[in-house]
Amino acid sequence: MIERLGIDANRLTFTARAAGPERGRGVILLHGFPQTSWSWRGQLSELGDAGYRAVAPDQRGYSPGARPSTVADYRLDHLVGDVLALAYAMGMDTFDLVGHDWGGMVSWVAAARHPDRVRSLSVVSTPHPFALRAALLGGDPAQFERSAQMDARCPRGCSSARTVRVSGLEALCTASGLGVANTRQYLAVLTRPGALTAALNGTAPWTGTS
Repeated sequence: MIERLGIDANRLTFTARAAGPERGRGVILLHGFPQTSWSWRGQLSELGDAGYRAVAPDQRGYSPGARPSTVADYRLDHLVGDVLALAYAMGMDTFDLVGHDWGGMVSWVAAARHPDRVRSLSVVSTPHPFALRAALLGGDPAQFERSAQMDARCPRGCSSARTVRVSGLEALCTASGLGVANTRQYLAVLTRPGALTAALNGTAPWTGTS
């Protein structure tokens, strides 16, 4: 059974989905853009049934109580700090960390900076930052093409909902095979006042806007 939580951490309030016994081994799952904690519902159920305490927060920018107003509030240091603060709030001295897409980048950095807290790391569809940097600086045309989606979502210097239309996000989601029902789940969050701009601010560490 998946629970809905409100977690106070890092002077913000994060909404989250969770499953499993409260004393179970802790797992934190970080979603990508434009997804939310909804994207981890299948994994949460499986992990909970296996006895883990699995928690997927709606990250900074997605949670209504965690939407600071400036791009600087979404620097990577803050995003990593959120992970550690969330773990502390949930009583997880150490935890397994899982990340996807934008959440994968945060996961790589959190694990590198805090090996005493991150027990294991699993990252989906996000290469190690050094490997990605080497590929891009080395002029790998295939990698440039695969990474072009970052600039397409938020061109350098934007971080504004005016440059990424909800209709474009809907097309992006449905084209990726998410289906109408799942797409509506994400858009229900991103179409709230201020949510899309805040979510884009959370991508700033990737797009060079912070």
